[in-house]
Amino acid sequence: MKKKILVAVDHSLQALQAIDYVALMDRAIAHSHYTLFHVQPALSQYLTDEAQRKQKARKVLEKTMAANDAKARGILESAAQRMVRKGVDAKRIETVTVPVDIGVANDILAVGNAKPYDAIVVARRGVSSIQKWFMGSVTANLVEHSGIIPIVVVDGVVSSDKILLAVDGSSPALRALDHVTFMLSGHPKTDLQVLHVRPRIQDYCEIDITAEMAQDAETVLISDNQHCMADFRTQAQTVLKKNGFSDDRLHWETIDGKLAAARSILDYAARNGYGTVVMGRSGRSKSMFTGSVSRRLLHKAEETALWVVP
Repeated sequence: MKKKILVAVDHSLQALQAIDYVALMDRAIAHSHYTLFHVQPALSQYLTDEAQRKQKARKVLEKTMAANDAKARGILESAAQRMVRKGVDAKRIETVTVPVDIGVANDILAVGNAKPYDAIVVARRGVSSIQKWFMGSVTANLVEHSGIIPIVVVDGVVSSDKILLAVDGSSPALRALDHVTFMLSGHPKTDLQVLHVRPRIQDYCEIDITAEMAQDAETVLISDNQHCMADFRTQAQTVLKKNGFSDDRLHWETIDGKLAAARSILDYAARNGYGTVVMGRSGRSKSMFTGSVSRRLLHKAEETALWVVP
């Protein structure tokens, strides 16, 4: 089945790294078609107002718009050629540019929802640790406000096409499984690693409790987690069958959450050479894939692509 992927492109190095990631994953995602999309910068409101009254201002405005369009098309053509050099068929790439309308993130989402696309790829902006913590406003807005389309956030140079799905037994985690197995369907050689991090009592309770209370709570928590994951694995079979993804391509592992969930996931991915981490945007509780953990993953991941599934 055809997969449609919208790739947000600008003139930055980070955008080129996102393009390289898309080309890398093209060999894992079968039947993919790409739209490289660039939103042109906003025009001066003063110049726009003056152009309605004065012919000279109107000519300046037209020249500015033409220059922006030409620059945008140059950026997109360069990105498309980069993908072709890395092995992506040019027939599966199209380029689109528009002037900014309601804001870059909203314009990207509007185009993404119109088709609709199966994923939106965007680079995480910023090079310093402080910049990475806050991310770019466009990236943050896409992750926060995409109601349907998964957002793929690329940080740095991603060299591995191995994919890790982090799950907590929640409905969003099941949607993440549905999305990633759909994207990998039609490519029988791409496997998927599923990772479950056992929750810690510290993640649920921030106040000091006695050792006896902690032990009792831990027992209840472990039992609840086991039942939840058993139900999740049962429902996963239905998802796999729907997407034509054979069960032997799915590998499961559960680890103890000795560290915070986000750090445990990133450490596991780094140790085992996974370039992509897939997750639901929210989850069962604050200890797993709620906004807090997905945000930590987005802020702390380096040289990694994160698929955030609403």
